Amino acid sequence: MNKELKERLKKANVSYFKMPGYVPIERPFTLGNMIFSNKRTLDEYGGDAEILEEEIPHVAQYRELGILNFLGKYLGEMIEHKGQKDMYTTLGTLESFHQMDKDEKKKLLSKVLGPERVLGPAAITKTERSLTKGIGPYEDHMKNVDYWLTDEYDVLNTRGDFK
Repeated sequence: MNKELKERLKKANVSYFKMPGYVPIERPFTLGNMIFSNKRTLDEYGGDAEILEEEIPHVAQYRELGILNFLGKYLGEMIEHKGQKDMYTTLGTLESFHQMDKDEKKKLLSKVLGPERVLGPAAITKTERSLTKGIGPYEDHMKNVDYWLTDEYDVLNTRGDFK
């Protein structure tokens, strides 16, 4: 991770932990101001910047709702949708910003990182390329989702460095 990105995270009071590869997590996750990944998820997503772009909005959600309210709402949504998978394609859920609501994602990123710069891809990342080809971890619920990534948020290039 580059120095400027580390400084932005520190300024935003966000901690990023890379756990050993043997820690059995399927994908990155967030708990409060802490984002966790491991080598497997890092390889799958393409890099730190791509993981952070997907997880920093959850930091904003935790800050808005508080940890207990966030976890309660998340559990309620999982029960309502019979698991996590459909939350990604249902507007208004805590996971919908990933694929369905680009404006919400931009708003949540801005709340944590500030309005002057928003993490975002200048090109489709490795994970999103695999999803559009139907070979990624969200294959089942990605079939009919139009990607918002044609919009550029103008900070990160595909190497994860600031422009």
